[in-house]
Amino acid sequence: MLRFFSGTLVLLVFAAECHSAPASGPVEVKKSPVALNILEQRLNPGGLVGQCKTNDSDRISSLSGNPNEMSRWRNGYVVQLSPEWNTEQAQLIEGALYELSSKICIPIRKFATGAPAYGDFVYIQKGGDRTGCYSTGVGRQGGRQVINLQENGCVTKGIIMHENIHAMGFNHEQTRPDRDNFITIYPDQIEDGNAQYQYKVYSGSLTFGVPYDTQSIMHYGSYDFSKYGNPTMRKKDGSIINSQRNALTDSDISKLRKMYNC
Repeated sequence: MLRFFSGTLVLLVFAAECHSAPASGPVEVKKSPVALNILEQRLNPGGLVGQCKTNDSDRISSLSGNPNEMSRWRNGYVVQLSPEWNTEQAQLIEGALYELSSKICIPIRKFATGAPAYGDFVYIQKGGDRTGCYSTGVGRQGGRQVINLQENGCVTKGIIMHENIHAMGFNHEQTRPDRDNFITIYPDQIEDGNAQYQYKVYSGSLTFGVPYDTQSIMHYGSYDFSKYGNPTMRKKDGSIINSQRNALTDSDISKLRKMYNC
């Protein structure tokens, strides 16, 4: 597990050795072994994977790529883990953040668990049954924002990366303005309520010139949020979309790097 120093903001920088800086500044933490082979659970289609809880202001900014420059994490992406996570769970979360940071140019910093946190940061909390997997914002919201990971079903490497990518500035791939060129949506098959907003297209969404990707870690599957057990969407050729929460695709990495000018 990565070492953290109480009351200090930690920069996740990865190399062979570890050293500390004065307590008045950030402490650099070099790479240490992190267990990534913990069994990953997957919820059944129509489950809570990727469910976002939003209010009206969130819906306005729920874009494939949030165009608001003020929502970028220009000074690094900052997180804090709830003290409710056990050691194994915390290792998995930190491992997912490490893998994410190794693919892009956004420095990831972490407040020590239980230490006073300040400024703009993402609090990664452990959720109880049926609370779902969600980020309360798309991009930096200002102050404390929350990622909720339901303990039973959401604590997997891919879902952790998925929700943190929301907080970094991206919503679901199927909300892109060009999605109708690649998939067909069946609105009457989608669950009522908040689920409808996960399929809504916003014309101001940024794609950064990256091709549409049905295998993106940010794309839903054909049966997610299905009201009657039928497909909520298909590819244009009529085939089913099998979503994956295993790894970032090249398009996921490319969009994040373009958003943050890597």
